[in-house]
Amino acid sequence: MPCSIYSGTSCSVYSGIKCSDRSGIFSFESDELGGAARIAPVLYWGEDPEAAIFAAVDQARLTHRSARSLLVTDIFVRSAVRLLQGETGPIIDVLQAVRDERASQIRQASQDDVLVQTRADFRFFDDSLKNALKLLNRSARETAMGLGQSCHAEHALPVILNILAKNVEYRESLRINALIGGDSAARAMLIGLLLGIRAKPDEIPAQWQEAWKAGGTQL
Repeated sequence: MPCSIYSGTSCSVYSGIKCSDRSGIFSFESDELGGAARIAPVLYWGEDPEAAIFAAVDQARLTHRSARSLLVTDIFVRSAVRLLQGETGPIIDVLQAVRDERASQIRQASQDDVLVQTRADFRFFDDSLKNALKLLNRSARETAMGLGQSCHAEHALPVILNILAKNVEYRESLRINALIGGDSAARAMLIGLLLGIRAKPDEIPAQWQEAWKAGGTQL
């Protein structure tokens, strides 16, 4: 296990980046999902799944240390690891299973667990999923009006869960996300994180792949 904010110690997770202890002097009480959206590079960097989970939460906490933001980070990175390890079933069910597992774990967890430290409220995830499913078969416009478009977790997470629950392929999911509008970038990164793990090569348009290889200049 790498040196981690989970342990409440000073450390350097990445070269040149100093992590604080629980004082949070290097981050803000932001409940946006920008920190959670950076999970994919950390998973690519980390060879050990458990180490990658800790590192993903550490890097998110550098900029977004609110309970909601870190809860989303924790659930999504653990879900991504499960998918990488070959877990089957709808992605929304994988997320729910991770949520249930983590809710059970923190009842007996020590203060080293970030969800204990932040007093994670799993009702936030539950309410987000409930609201997401209410608008499952609605248009992008109706979804935007019903769930909101802002960058804050209370709006972003329900939209993400709504799109993932539709169980449609990679490109269509990102198209729906773009049509919903608002702060779609972080949402797309989290949607793409989970769907991309299972996506077949031909599900990702060749033009997108070529633009990515060119450094995004053709997008």
